[in-house]
Amino acid sequence: MTVSRYSAKFRAREDVFDNITPTVTVQKDVSAPHGPWKPAPWLPIVFTKSDIGGGTDYFVVSSGKVLAMDRENYLVPAGLRAKIVSDGLTYTSTDYDQEVTDLTTGAAYATNGSTTYTLEQIAEALIERGLVSMDETTEGSGIPDDAADPAATRQEIVEAFIGLAVGVAAYDFYVWSGRPEDGDQKFANYSKQHLVQFLTQLQMKVPHRTTQTSSDAFDVSVIDAGALKVTAVTAGGGDFPEAGEVWLETALDDIDRYASSADGQSVVAWKLDERPVAANTSRTPISCDVSGVLVDEKTSIAGISAEGDWYLDAEVGIIFTHSDTYDTLVAANSDPTFTYYFYAVSGSTGASSDRYVFFDGEGKPGDRLSYDANSNFVVMASAQDALGTSNDFWLARLHKIVTEPRSNLDKVKTAFQLTGLGATSQMPGSATSGYSDLITLATDEEIADQVAILTLLVR
Repeated sequence: MTVSRYSAKFRAREDVFDNITPTVTVQKDVSAPHGPWKPAPWLPIVFTKSDIGGGTDYFVVSSGKVLAMDRENYLVPAGLRAKIVSDGLTYTSTDYDQEVTDLTTGAAYATNGSTTYTLEQIAEALIERGLVSMDETTEGSGIPDDAADPAATRQEIVEAFIGLAVGVAAYDFYVWSGRPEDGDQKFANYSKQHLVQFLTQLQMKVPHRTTQTSSDAFDVSVIDAGALKVTAVTAGGGDFPEAGEVWLETALDDIDRYASSADGQSVVAWKLDERPVAANTSRTPISCDVSGVLVDEKTSIAGISAEGDWYLDAEVGIIFTHSDTYDTLVAANSDPTFTYYFYAVSGSTGASSDRYVFFDGEGKPGDRLSYDANSNFVVMASAQDALGTSNDFWLARLHKIVTEPRSNLDKVKTAFQLTGLGATSQMPGSATSGYSDLITLATDEEIADQVAILTLLVR
């Protein structure tokens, strides 16, 4: 006889370790993305720093420079995407000494001297090293030299290797010295930077670089003949001095900007060709080729009281002189030429220095910013934009331009004010005329008195 036994079905659990769904979160705050970030081993050394304790160190990226990633996930200055196309890539004996990787070979740079690789050489090397494929180009196959447009194809290869901007450098990047765990450390006794960090969200302040100079000549014989607006404003509202014009007080007090400040003053206004104009500083001097014209600079129109006094309205590009200065020039038929620095961009040439980051050119609050070939901030789609004048990719917004000195820093007595000291030895204060390190240390470029405040947001 069959015996009926108890029968039941049991559910087997395999999730007892509470590991049902793996987490996908690395970090919620992505302003400083977590990761094993490294500067590219193939980046040429761009500057050095020395101190008595550590000796000379070598750097490939400066703090604040805009960064991108190459195909091998290394960080590189974002502007190299355009700079390689226009100028190629140069290695020197310093790169040889520090065993920097040669981009064209993947091995240590082997020449104890200088070598500049052209765009053609770099594009071919990227294909041969398997870092980029021809199917990523418009041509789609073959070799770059046989393409319908070889130059455009080579540019596409470089742009496939170096992506768009991902952020800015959090600090100076040392030349990559390798890591023991990766088996690529160059020197057993020298490695000062294990990994690096880049930032995607940040409020920044960077020096505002002046881009170029102008020399504007005025023919006083034409002015004296009344061809320019030296007596009265033409009928109708909205009139304002135009480039090359000279206005007397009787005309100036009829326009809103100078109605109160120029009324009754013995002044003459000389409208320069460019605007805005950089302030008159030791780094960006304003001069006149006729002596006695620009002798004593004043801080306002009201301060002009004698021949030789002058004032600059930098925003609109107008120099004010005393009327006696004007009369002397006309009487002697001396044609003055004013030479000055200005901010407006009229070409593609930007800051050549890799040592510091800049805002370059003319900008307005709210402007979208891109970057130039030297990884500095510029107005998006301007002539200096490394991504072209049709570019719509932006990574920052310009908020304001501030003028130094600020907070009466020029009145603060510094500890060291010896003559002959270089910029690195001058503490901000009376030794620097109140200018901060942002301005005084950037000696490779022309910086007047302005600092750009911007917010970075790379999406």
